[in-house]
Amino acid sequence: MDRPYCFRGRRSPFVYCAKNRKTKTEISTRTAPEEFRTEPCYFQELDRQEGGSPEKELLANINFYIGNVSYYQSEKELSLHGRSGLWSSQIEAARTAYEDAIALTAHPIEIHKARFIEPLNNLGFVQNLSRKPQDAIASFERADTICRQHSSYNDVCTIVKYNLGDTKRKIGKHEEAIKLFAEALAELDNNPHASQCLKRRVFASILHQATAFSRVMIAAKSEGAYAEESYAKAGQELEKARLSLASVPNDPTVALLSNYNQITEARIQIGHAKWHDAIATLTSVQSRMNDPEINLLLSIAYSCHNQQNEAEANFAIFAQAGSSTFSSWLPCRTNIEATLFRMLSFFI
Repeated sequence: MDRPYCFRGRRSPFVYCAKNRKTKTEISTRTAPEEFRTEPCYFQELDRQEGGSPEKELLANINFYIGNVSYYQSEKELSLHGRSGLWSSQIEAARTAYEDAIALTAHPIEIHKARFIEPLNNLGFVQNLSRKPQDAIASFERADTICRQHSSYNDVCTIVKYNLGDTKRKIGKHEEAIKLFAEALAELDNNPHASQCLKRRVFASILHQATAFSRVMIAAKSEGAYAEESYAKAGQELEKARLSLASVPNDPTVALLSNYNQITEARIQIGHAKWHDAIATLTSVQSRMNDPEINLLLSIAYSCHNQQNEAEANFAIFAQAGSSTFSSWLPCRTNIEATLFRMLSFFI
């Protein structure tokens, strides 16, 4: 996957497993949707750290909501007009609101120490949207540090590990990314509620898919036995991703993930010089979705299969999309964002 998870307040694929977080501030219990109070799968809070005033906690909640609303607005603007000036201002408003929420709930004495992970995660999310991966990594690492200081399981911490790993993957640190994905998977496996929640199986599939993609990138830059071993491990991760989805009822999320699993499978086929197989796989996916990455991979496969006309045609499509939708960040996958990356609307 190519964008981090962010928490929203409406029901979504990931807030399926959320718990009502009753707190001193009334805003959380008043506005929490009913499904947050009734889902059998839920997030478990980290132990509260006392010391913040109720007034600051309330104001922090308000800022967190403002950040979420600004993000909602930016998502709509992006779908209508792309990365416009208005989109940039909305992202900036979200960033400022999350930073204010973090500052208002900082440790009362050591004010540089944040105490809650959700606003840090969301800050990293919008920093990624602004194509500031180093800033995003710093935010996710701050959140991960808080998580590692507590022994109790927390779903949000698992998502933070995915976000941190995925951001490191984007800047080419694939080995570090794989380690973080493995830690997130281990947390899911050790969570007694995981088997009860279908959406967590979807998350497991995403983690395996992300690991497979990083394995492929490592293999593509390697030679000999190590490259073959990396491709083999990537294939194993893809199979695990498929198995995780096998027990999940068909829905748009599953279909989307299955398509991207096939794209990664085509990368493995290209790595093994199985041009015909790669073309067949990519053509099948292309019949269900449009994505410039497919055209790029098809241009490679066709070129190596000595079908230059097809190769040039697909590369032209890719290049045309590249001027507005494709970069090293692969924003061509923004349709995943609207489907999967959701915010939690309260964190205190």
